[in-house]
Amino acid sequence: MKIFITNLAKYNEGILKGEWISLPMDEMKLQSKIINILGGDEEFFITDYEAPITIEEYDDIADLNKFAENLGEIQEKDEVIAAISNEVLGDGYSREEMLRILSEREYYVVDDVWNETDLAIKVDASLLPFDYQVAEAAGVSGYIDWDAVGRDMTMDGWNITGRGFAVKIFK
Repeated sequence: MKIFITNLAKYNEGILKGEWISLPMDEMKLQSKIINILGGDEEFFITDYEAPITIEEYDDIADLNKFAENLGEIQEKDEVIAAISNEVLGDGYSREEMLRILSEREYYVVDDVWNETDLAIKVDASLLPFDYQVAEAAGVSGYIDWDAVGRDMTMDGWNITGRGFAVKIFK
């Protein structure tokens, strides 16, 4: 996770004084970098970021640093974290809630899903009341409306990300 911290006083004077900072980082080193950006000024804000989550311009940097540290312990792809953060949870979630969901693996990810039909067919058989391969081998898969099944799955909380996978948080 990287954030660009900008000196607010200099910014208001038309001068862009700031620095990209990679998180997590030692707290003392982080404070030293912020002091260096501020010089004798008092306020800073975040003008840009590279992260799988949404970061606001006045987010608490110490909290972001701790979040980045905890997020680094989770073995998940950034694109899955971004999908859970932005597309599944959306606005209003707490970062603590997201960390809990990720660390306790309270979600499913299904790869190679681009539409509702893909979702219905590719979700692991253990999640469905039937096994697609059995239906296909029996010659009855043509009688199943996979579009409708996939549509119902999206109404039940599955999110097709448009990035080639689908995610569902379970509770």
